[in-house]
Amino acid sequence: METSDKMLGYLEEKIRNFNFKNPRRSSITSASNLHLPKLKRYQVQDTLNQPRPGGCVLIKKHVCALQDSEFYIPDHKHTRYHIVSTIPDKDKLLKSKEMAEVMIAHTLQARQNRRESQAATHPKKVQWTP
Repeated sequence: METSDKMLGYLEEKIRNFNFKNPRRSSITSASNLHLPKLKRYQVQDTLNQPRPGGCVLIKKHVCALQDSEFYIPDHKHTRYHIVSTIPDKDKLLKSKEMAEVMIAHTLQARQNRRESQAATHPKKVQWTP
């Protein structure tokens, strides 16, 4: 798994080289002059349920209540991200998605029926020109 500092450093170097080969600005003269942010290093507490390489990882965003505060708090992040194993209320989300699909299908069917009944009761007038 590519979570070691060595592997993340290698990935950072590849990104730096890619950006140097495709510069947006002409002022970049070497890859060492290009300053990119470091990749995040996450500490996984549960070693049994670590994400597998190439798999899907679910991340939950936690926003601090003090995010809109006008005061500065040193060494405090207002937004934090946590890896989660499942989507909360997955069954509820799936059920609401199914209900929305049923409502849309019902609306489309009613619209189609209305158009067909209007076409049957009000035939199109054809203008005859000699």
